[in-house]
Amino acid sequence: RLAVWVICQGGPFSSGGTTNCTACPRGEYTEVAGQQRCSPCPYRLSAAPSSTECDACAPGFFLQLRQADLLKGLADDPRFLMKNPSLCVTCPARARCRWNTTLETLQVPANFWRDSLFTTDLRVCTGAGNCEGNDVQDDAAVGGNQLDGTEVASRGGPSGHTLQEVETSANVTGMYCKEGHRGPRCEACTKPNDYFNGLTCTCLLYTSDAADEEDS
Repeated sequence: RLAVWVICQGGPFSSGGTTNCTACPRGEYTEVAGQQRCSPCPYRLSAAPSSTECDACAPGFFLQLRQADLLKGLADDPRFLMKNPSLCVTCPARARCRWNTTLETLQVPANFWRDSLFTTDLRVCTGAGNCEGNDVQDDAAVGGNQLDGTEVASRGGPSGHTLQEVETSANVTGMYCKEGHRGPRCEACTKPNDYFNGLTCTCLLYTSDAADEEDS
């Protein structure tokens, strides 16, 4: 009996003798129709399942371009990132970079803070528990499937903030803070009658006793 070959379009592939097209897994791609195996993405890069290009950064790396600039580059040339793999750089110390992480979606761990979505400078917080970060879920906690940067951003951090809510740096300063805190290192209070106590590193209700304590 003659073997049956299937000509699959770019993205899926067909093994010799099979009648089905199989999607390439994450991190691999096929460029042209009819390929019998997937090709691994170049170092630093990755791809979504069934892709014809490697247009994302691999885990452990992040895109140093702003997301809007990447989308523009890919619109002009689908191979933009494959031609510029050095745009995916090693994850900054203290941060976590999942699959398809960009500068905006860097995962900031608890007890750290940054003042903008466009900086890699993570600062240590002095008040224990005030900075919750936005590293919302371990890869292993979702059945072995890695969350990507976009999924994490859409889910929001512990305080429920999403990228849509933190487009200005004024909002970003509260993105990584626990409820009731905001500002640099989460050392300011959101309620008008609260003040940040430097001794306890917490927001407390401002009372006459608190005023006497501050004066003493």
